[in-house]
Amino acid sequence: MCPTRRVSLLVASALLASCALDPPPDDARGTSPAGSYLESVSLALSSISCTETTATGYTSGNAFAIKVVTVDGKKVEKATANAYYVMAQAAAAQGVTLKVVSGFRTMAEQQYLYNCYVNCNCNNCNLAAYPGYSNHQSGHALDLNTSSAGVLSWLNAHGASYGFSRTVPSESWHWEWWGGGPGGGPCGGAQYPKISIQVKTYPPTGQAENFATEGSSSATMDLWAGQEFVTEVIIKNDPSGAATSTTDSAIAWVWFESPYLEPVSYHIYTDYPKFDLATWQLSIADGYAQNPSKTSPPANGKYYIEQFAPGEGKKIRFVTRATGYSIGKVDHPDVRAWIQHVAGYYGEQTSWGDAVETNHAGTTLRAFKEHDVFARDRWDFDGPDAADTEGWGAAHAVSQLAVVPADDQLKIQLDGADPHIANTRARVDASAKKALEITLKSDGAPRLSQVFFITSADGAWSEAKSAQLIAPGGGAMQVLHVDFADNPAWAGTVTGLRFDPATSGTDAIRVDRIRAVASGATSGDGDGDGYLAAPGPDCDDADGAVHPGAAEVCNATDDDCDGSTDEGVANACGGCGAVAEEVCNAVDDDCDGATDEGVSNACGGCGPLPKELCNGLDDDCDGETDEGCAACVPEDEVCNGVDDDCDGATDEGCPTCDPVSDPTCVPCIVAPERCNGVDDDCDGETDEDEDAPLGADCVASSGACAAPGRWACGPAGAFVCAADDPAEVNGEVCNGLDDDCDGKTDELFACATCLPGARGSCALDWVPVGCTVGSHSCGGDGTWGACQPRPECVAGPGPGVADGDPDADVGGADAANSDAFAGDADTVTGVAGRSEGCAGGGPGGLEAAALLLGLSLVWRRRRRAGRRGLRPA
Repeated sequence: MCPTRRVSLLVASALLASCALDPPPDDARGTSPAGSYLESVSLALSSISCTETTATGYTSGNAFAIKVVTVDGKKVEKATANAYYVMAQAAAAQGVTLKVVSGFRTMAEQQYLYNCYVNCNCNNCNLAAYPGYSNHQSGHALDLNTSSAGVLSWLNAHGASYGFSRTVPSESWHWEWWGGGPGGGPCGGAQYPKISIQVKTYPPTGQAENFATEGSSSATMDLWAGQEFVTEVIIKNDPSGAATSTTDSAIAWVWFESPYLEPVSYHIYTDYPKFDLATWQLSIADGYAQNPSKTSPPANGKYYIEQFAPGEGKKIRFVTRATGYSIGKVDHPDVRAWIQHVAGYYGEQTSWGDAVETNHAGTTLRAFKEHDVFARDRWDFDGPDAADTEGWGAAHAVSQLAVVPADDQLKIQLDGADPHIANTRARVDASAKKALEITLKSDGAPRLSQVFFITSADGAWSEAKSAQLIAPGGGAMQVLHVDFADNPAWAGTVTGLRFDPATSGTDAIRVDRIRAVASGATSGDGDGDGYLAAPGPDCDDADGAVHPGAAEVCNATDDDCDGSTDEGVANACGGCGAVAEEVCNAVDDDCDGATDEGVSNACGGCGPLPKELCNGLDDDCDGETDEGCAACVPEDEVCNGVDDDCDGATDEGCPTCDPVSDPTCVPCIVAPERCNGVDDDCDGETDEDEDAPLGADCVASSGACAAPGRWACGPAGAFVCAADDPAEVNGEVCNGLDDDCDGKTDELFACATCLPGARGSCALDWVPVGCTVGSHSCGGDGTWGACQPRPECVAGPGPGVADGDPDADVGGADAANSDAFAGDADTVTGVAGRSEGCAGGGPGGLEAAALLLGLSLVWRRRRRAGRRGLRPA
């Protein structure tokens, strides 16, 4: 094509012959009412040069490089010149001649016209835009010869078909071209636009675009559920392409795969006039009312993006949210964008898979971007690849860790002691989710499992940040829980999890999923005390108060599961509560090692103290003997277990030998045997009497009062026949009556006050020199004789001796017996000699009975002594 074309009637044939214009189509050749084709062209274009020069254009005050050619001697932006040429050709064919009066303006030219307008001293004071802001400077505006006949009416009728529009109402000559029209032109203009489309995404600040490099996610953009990121749909018209229609907006669709991705907001930008895909400003399309809401766009939306100049780029910039965990749920959720319509060039494609009816692009104008959305606190192991472990890795004693896609399960192949897997990509809000839910199955017996965690505040694994659970065996899938609600370290953000499925093993465990949940009682902890049943340490999983570390209480239960019951809390008796009070029962009631302490009586026994008896013993255990008894009456000490002589010693002087086995043994002092529990006659027997053997049958009385009885101990140690039935016979008492119906009154011993033959101390009613007491003897009637001084005493006037009768017998042999049966008052230790009831009795019967009794006693002693081989002294 020749660099310069000058078309006129004079040189038309030369231009055609040389190179100036492309020949007209065959059907246009020949004549027409307006003349030949060449004539019409010559009228339309008096002058055009396709020689390009580069100038500085301006839009909105911004400078940019612009390519211009020459039309009618005026500089015109190249694409605008091509569009004008096609329009002028069409107008000439209809007999209308178009001329360019003003085209592209330099900054100096615009400044001149603006000054003319401001100062109104040139250019007819025509309106002019501020320098840098005129569309003449951007190359899109032309001032045409609308004052010529037919020009304005033709432009009003046909200009839009060629992409030209009148933009200043007061200026009929001002027309602008922003793309559109049929395309073509003499200066190498393209017939169609060259549109391309792409989808780009940008990860959140500081986050790698592909942080999950395992398995099927290795080549996609990775996001966490809940994150927001930027998605851009970029549409570009190549600089070599034609502009799009100015009256028919291009349309694009954008689709977000729900429920995994959703648009939050958007804006539409253009890189006009620099066309560099870097210098962006809001497009006028951003304000189109027919576009979706800026702050709540739909998941599938239609966007009007206005016309495109050659080289212009536009982008729809979305803030996008990753809303749903997608691994294994969908094959990489994506954002899709496609061109629905570019007038005369491409369309109509109303959905992703629609067929395109008009397509001058040579390809389908659509694009997409894939993503993977991971959950920070949920792992379902549903990925399509064995390596889709979602951040979990084998940490120790695990020979294989892989997803089984057919089962949607994670397989953990154990290989020794302390096997565990870990995930340090976890991000769990500990305040909202306080438990883990693990769905798994394992063969064999129940296992003790454990879960550890680390946090943003403490990144070290430790027992303090862990919890145990029981994984049931049996091969069935089980939903288990681990509760961390009571662990103070479970706080802030949990940044890592470690799962120990068993303490050891070589088999495989299948995990269906692991999730953080709001709450859940720990599996194997039926009572919720934080300790697990067997094989865990809780010895009673039905009682929350029983677990290791619990305080041992006294309840016959092993509260702290240490194998012992009530240790340290049972009382001294091994029971619970206060020990029993000590009571007097010969038992250590309070388990202090002592019996009846503090409760036994003074004698060490129970109950009331015994009464004090006159027996030389401390019967009531008060430290005193025979208190309350009459004073001891001294007698000769005899071998009878009694302190006869009142000297504090018993049986002193008695031999320690046995007279029966030792003939040389000197027997004890023999006293008459009495029925008193003492061996009085030193024969080795106690209370024996041949005539009255204790317990033998006897007749308790005689005559009318006779009754069967048994020999027993009577008053003053006498052997008496006690009636079997006391009601049948009364015993004789000293009362002047025949109580026992034997025809006698107050017979032998009834009124006795002592044992015949006995001796004792007595108080003298006169005191010899050197004596304070005397002695007396018991007569045969059971009464004491007169008190006589002892032989060692100095003689003095004895009783019955008047005025120192020298014939008085002091301490002689007769003194002891002279008054043995007298009835006078005896003064021995204050005891009355005879009771008043017997005072009047004559001496005949009583004295005879006493005599018989005395003889009987002497005979019995001698007979016993003979049996022993002894002789009376």
